[in-house]
Parts: sequence; structure tokens; C-alpha cells
Amino acid sequence: MKYPRRPVRPTGPNNAEDDAINGLDELRLYEEWKREILPVLQADITDKLTPTEIINKYKALITARQVMRALGSSDTAVAASAAKDLLDRAEGKPIERKQIQHRLAGLPEAEIDAVLATKLKDLDALTDGDSDE
Repeated sequence: MKYPRRPVRPTGPNNAEDDAINGLDELRLYEEWKREILPVLQADITDKLTPTEIINKYKALITARQVMRALGSSDTAVAASAAKDLLDRAEGKPIERKQIQHRLAGLPEAEIDAVLATKLKDLDALTDGDSDE
């Protein structure tokens, strides 16, 4: 990228000039992408690179762009999201631990036996109904 991207300023109903500047910045970035990045990607596809090979080829560039977003964005939500993505990629997503307990775990054995007997009777009733057919 030849020119660093200017942080997008918040826009509002009275910021027509800012809207125009932001629109021109987006247009410049699109034109740069179309002129410089798209032909390289098209060549990679023509050369029959797999999606994984393309991702691996541009991994460093993608990471650098994420770092730029994390450190350079004036929008704190965008910066936080980019930083979280970088940390997730570098260190892995945090493991979410859940403790699961069966609904019958705390019951006395006599009650568990009663539940099982009821379920077995229901199952027998279902299978007896199938043999009539």
C-alpha cells in the first residue's frame, strides 16, 4: 500500500465534507486494490493455487493489515476487534470450560431405579405396538 489510510472520522448529518473525504479514501483504496492486488490474486488462481496456498502466501500481509487496524483505527470498537483477532490467531482462542452434570446425578438409587423402570415400560409399550403391525 503506497499511502497509509487516513482514519475514518465520525460522520453525522452536518459532515458532508467528511463524508466526501471518506468516500474518496475508500475509492482510492478500491482503485489501489483493483490495480495492484486483484491481478496478483487472479494470477494465483490461474496458476491453480488452492485457497489454503493463497492464504499461506498472504498470511504476513493479512497480519500486518490487522496490526495496522488494531493500532491505527480511531474507532475503538474496530481497534479492539482487530486486536482480539490478532491475539486469537497468535495464542489461540481461550478455552471455554463448562461443567455438565446429568439431571439424575443427585438422585438416590431408588429414584433412579424408578425412573429407569418407567422408561423401560414406555419402551416396551412402544415395541409391543410395533409387533402388532
